[in-house]
Amino acid sequence: MSAKNEAPKPQDLSALDDAYRIIGELSARDNIRSYLATRTTDELDVLVLVEDAPPGDAGNALTHFAADANLLESLDHRNLIPIRDGRWLGENRFALVTDRCAAPTLATLVARNESWSYPRVATILHEVNGLLEWARKQKVVHRTLTLDTIHVEPNTDRVLASFIAEPLSKKGGPGAEGDARTIASLAWTMITRGREVPTNPEDSIGIVRPELPRRVVEATDALLHGQRMGETDPPAVLDYIALLAMTQPLMEGDVAAAELQAVIHQEQVLDREAWAATEQEYNERIEAQDRAIQAERVEMEETLRTERATMEETLRTAREEMERTLLAEREELTDTLATERQKLADERAALERQMTAQREELEAQIASEREQMAQNVATMEQQMSTEREELARHREELERQVAEQREQLAMSMSDGERALADARAEFDAETKVQREEVEQLLADQRAEFDRTIIAERNAFEAEKEGLAVFHKAEREQIEAERRALEELYLAYEAEGHVIEVEDDRSDDDPGRFSPGLLADLAPLAVAQPVVEPLPGAGDPEESESGLSRDDAKRSKRASWGLPASVVLLTVVIAGTAIGIGRGDDDGDAEASMDRDMRRAAVATPVLAARRTAVIDSAGGTIALPDSNGRIRDSMRP
Repeated sequence: MSAKNEAPKPQDLSALDDAYRIIGELSARDNIRSYLATRTTDELDVLVLVEDAPPGDAGNALTHFAADANLLESLDHRNLIPIRDGRWLGENRFALVTDRCAAPTLATLVARNESWSYPRVATILHEVNGLLEWARKQKVVHRTLTLDTIHVEPNTDRVLASFIAEPLSKKGGPGAEGDARTIASLAWTMITRGREVPTNPEDSIGIVRPELPRRVVEATDALLHGQRMGETDPPAVLDYIALLAMTQPLMEGDVAAAELQAVIHQEQVLDREAWAATEQEYNERIEAQDRAIQAERVEMEETLRTERATMEETLRTAREEMERTLLAEREELTDTLATERQKLADERAALERQMTAQREELEAQIASEREQMAQNVATMEQQMSTEREELARHREELERQVAEQREQLAMSMSDGERALADARAEFDAETKVQREEVEQLLADQRAEFDRTIIAERNAFEAEKEGLAVFHKAEREQIEAERRALEELYLAYEAEGHVIEVEDDRSDDDPGRFSPGLLADLAPLAVAQPVVEPLPGAGDPEESESGLSRDDAKRSKRASWGLPASVVLLTVVIAGTAIGIGRGDDDGDAEASMDRDMRRAAVATPVLAARRTAVIDSAGGTIALPDSNGRIRDSMRP
C-alpha cells in the first residue's frame, strides 16, 4: 500500500488532557487534523485544530501562527470564531482551540449545490473581506481561509471563520494582494459551483461561465492570477465585490444589447433583400420593354419592305394611262411616305429617349434612397454608440457612488445590522432604477428605428403609385390617339375613297393575293362600290358618258379625296399605335402587339382588294374583280 492511501497515524494529544476531553477526530487533510472536544471546566464544545509545519515553509510559519493565536485570543471580531487556547504539542506541531460552530461550512454548502445568487456571493465575500482587512490591520501574519474554515449562518449569511497556517517565504507573509487572491478564489468556487481553483493564468472563469459579463471575467482573472503583461492594475476588492453584486443587471443589459443588434441586423438583411428584389423586377421589366421595342422595329421594317415591294409591283403592272395619271401622285406619295417614316422614326426615338430618361431617373432615385438608407443606418449606429458610451459613463458614476456608499457602509458597520439592511435596500433600489433606465433607453431606440423604417417604406410606396399613375396616363393618351386614327380612317371610308387594283400576275407569283387569304378576310371585303369614271373604249379623248379624258381624270381625283397610299399608311400607323398602347398592359403584351401588327399588315392589300368594284359616273357599267383581284367581268346595274 502506498503512503498516500495509508491511514494517518494517531497523534499524541496528551498535552491537552489537563483542560480538554477529546471526543473524536473530525477531519484530516494535508498537515491539518481537527478534533471534536469539550472543555472540562465548563463543558464548552470546542474544536481543536492540530497543524504540523507546512511543507515548503521557509519563514517559520508555525512560530508566526502561534503568535497570531496569542494575539487573536485577546481580540474580538463579529466574523472571527473566538479562539480559546493555543498550545505547542511538539517542536513542529501546534494546536489551536476555538469555539465549535454549528453553522455549515462553505465546503458543505458547495457540495450540496447551494443556490448562489450574485448578491449573496457579494454579501459573503464582503464579510470575508471585512475580516481579512481587520486582521491585516492587526498585523496578523496568517490570514489564509479555506472552504472548511468558513462557516455561513443559515438565513442571515453571516460569516464565521478561522485562519490556518500556510508556508511562508523568506520575505514574510502575503500582503493585500494575497487577501485579494483569497476573495477571488472564493468567488471562483461559488460561481462555478465548486470547481477547483486553477493555477494556470490561461484558465479564465469566462471559459467555465461564458455568460458572465466581460468586466466580471477580467476582474476575477486579474485578482486571481495577478497583473499580467499588457493588463491594467487589478481592481480594488470592494470594487470587485460591488461588481459581482451587479453581475445579473450587467448580464441582462448585454443580452438586451445583443438581441437589439440581432434585430437590427435582421431588418437590414430583409431591407437589402427587398431592394434586390425590386431592382431585379425593374431590370426584368426594362429588358421586356427593350425586347418588345426591338421586335416592333423588326416587324415594322419587314412590313414596310413588303408594302414597298407590293406597291412597286402594282404600279409597274398598271395601265399606261394610270401611270401617267398617277405620276404626280406617286411623287407626292413618296414625299408623304418619307415624311411619315421620318415622323415615326422621330416619335420612336423620342419614346426611347423618354424611356431611357425614366430608367436613369429611377436608377438615380434608387441609388439616392440606398445612400440615404446607408446614411440613416450609420447615423443610428453612431447615436447608439454615443448612447452606449453615455450609459457606460452613467454606470461608472453609479458604480463610483456604490463604492462610496460601500465605504460608508464599512465605516458604519459597527452601528449594527440595521445600517447594513438600509444600505442593502438602497443598493437594490438604485440597481432597479438603473435596469429600468436601460430598458427604457433600448425601447426608445427600437421604436425610433421602427418609425424610420415605416416612413421610408411609405415614401417608396407613394413613389411607386406615382409612377403607375404616370404610365396609366401615357397609355390613355396613346389609346386616344389610336381611336382618333381609327375615326379618321372610318371617315375616309364613309366618304367612299377607293384604291383601284388590277392584279395581272400569274398564279405562281408570290406577291399575288392568295384566294385563301381573301376568303379568310371576306368580312372585311363587303362591296361598297364607289362611283368612278371609266374611260371610253372607242374614243381616246371622250368617254361613253360624253366626258373628255381630262374631265374624267379630274373627276377621279375628286372622288378619291385623299391618296390611297395615305389611307394605307394611316392603317399601318394605327396598328403600331394599338400595339404600343397594349404593350404596357399586364398579361401577354408582346403577343397582343404582334397580333395587331399582323392585322395592320394584312389589312393593307385587303383594303386595296375591297375597292376594285368601279362604275362609271353615269351609272352605266360596274366592273367586278375576281378572287385574284383581276377585273374580269362587267355588268349593267
